[in-house]
Amino acid sequence: MPNKYGMRGCIPEPVKSVVESFSGTNGTAVGITINGTSVNRGQNYSFGAGGYIVNYTALSNQNYSLYENYLNLTINKVSSQVFMYVNNTRSNINLTAGAIININATLQAGEGIIQIIRNGTIVNSGDSPLFNLTAFDDIGYFNYTAFYPATQNYTSFSET
Repeated sequence: MPNKYGMRGCIPEPVKSVVESFSGTNGTAVGITINGTSVNRGQNYSFGAGGYIVNYTALSNQNYSLYENYLNLTINKVSSQVFMYVNNTRSNINLTAGAIININATLQAGEGIIQIIRNGTIVNSGDSPLFNLTAFDDIGYFNYTAFYPATQNYTSFSET
């Protein structure tokens, strides 16, 4: 809802940007700063997770007094999620030597790259989904993990 000067700020869900506008009905100049840096009116700005102080200032004139308002914004990281598939299932399996199976990872929530890790070593990295057709010639236990590293907006996540 705009205040008496026609200024408004909103934070859409999920929080990724702040949109500001000014109707200009009182004929005064408006200044907007974010964390002390002046910004252009009528332009959208995108923000990552973090803390922001937005200041709206409408200067006084013969008809209006000075108006100043601060918004303290905290934008939190969103939880990410990645799935690890071994032979098209999200559970442990037993194999015989010489078996060839699919090792896949899919990003469910997040942005950017994911990784497939085998026994602590990255074997594939890139945009989701990742696919590996893998031959198991050796006998033993193999640990596969799908890993999503944290970004500016999302927390890290892994599934083994």
